[in-house]
This record gives sequence, structure tokens and C-alpha cells, in this order.
Amino acid sequence: KNLKAEPDGGDVVLKWEAPSGKRGELLNEDFEGDAIPTGWTALDADGDGNNWDITLNEFTRGERHVLSPLRASNVAISYSSLLQGQEYLPLTPNNFLITPKVEGAKKITYKVGSPGLPQWSHDHYALCISKSGTAAADFEVIFEETMTYTQGGANLTREKDLPAGTKYVAFRHYNCTDVLAIMIDDVVITGEGEGPNYTYTVYRDGTK
Repeated sequence: KNLKAEPDGGDVVLKWEAPSGKRGELLNEDFEGDAIPTGWTALDADGDGNNWDITLNEFTRGERHVLSPLRASNVAISYSSLLQGQEYLPLTPNNFLITPKVEGAKKITYKVGSPGLPQWSHDHYALCISKSGTAAADFEVIFEETMTYTQGGANLTREKDLPAGTKYVAFRHYNCTDVLAIMIDDVVITGEGEGPNYTYTVYRDGTK
């Protein structure tokens, strides 16, 4: 693009810009396995023994029965309360779900939601990035929100730019207690991949 012709004595010098590098997919995870995917890290930073896990994208538990309008696929889930007998045990989570290394990452899209009815939907989470390691202290928050009612599934799509130097991305479930849970699904991270090898054909008076 931006082809320019510049005279050089009896010659003409052609100059142009090569197409920019293509954006490559660095990570695509739908959590369809039975456990936290290989390469991912579930960090229980509050040390209560409750951490991110995998479950169906639906919630069926007595009066809290809510079925996702989406297909019943697996999601990653972290709880802020757990059923113990006939009552719910309050939890105060500080749980990180950390991606494998995604050096060169530029953008992330993912789905998020709560499995609860409206009165049990306001769990809080943050999207975090690390430019170094995977310890809790390595991560900084780039976006956070408190959930609203999502019809029982991870039904809200989010798309965020990632800062230069990002090596790891984490979903941090924290700053809430005794609500229900947060769910994450369909995580896609893209970055600047290597561009293709370009070739050019130059014609002069209609001849190569």
C-alpha cells in the first residue's frame, strides 16, 4: 500500500509499505474438559481450600434452579457460598484462574456470568494481567465488575485490550462474600503473529 514513484536519474524508484502482520490466536479455551485445562493455574490465594473448578453452564439446586438459555456446556466456576446440608456456607474468595503464558497478547474476549437468581447474582471479579510471573502479587487489575442477573449462564460477552508486555491473564474472583458464584467461558486471546511471506510482481509497459 501507499505506492510511490520517485525519479532517480534515468530510473524510477518504486516504494511501498508491506501489509502489517496478521493478528494471531494465542489461546482459545472453552473448558469442555472435566478439569482445569492443562497449562492453566487455579490459585487459591485466600487459602480456604475452595478454588476454581469446572461445571456445567447451568445451576440446579432446589429453589435456586436456573437453566442457562445457552447449550449446557462446561464453564470455569468459583464460589462465594457452598451448600452445606440445608444451608449455604459463606465464603470470601480470592481465587485466580490464570492462563498459560500468552506473550504478545493484545486482546481478550470471554463470556462471564452468574448461575444465581437475581438476588444471588452480584459476585465480583476482575480481569488482571501480569508482565512477570503467576504469583498473586504479580497481577494488576485492568477491568473489574460486579455481576448482574445473567439468566443462570455465562452469557455476557466481554472484549478488552491488553497492555503491552502482557505475559499472563487472570480472572480474579474476590471482593464479595455469601453470594453464589462467578462463571467464565470461551476465552480467546489474540496477539500480533508473524505475517506471511509476501512476493511482488513488477510490470514495465505491460511486461513482467
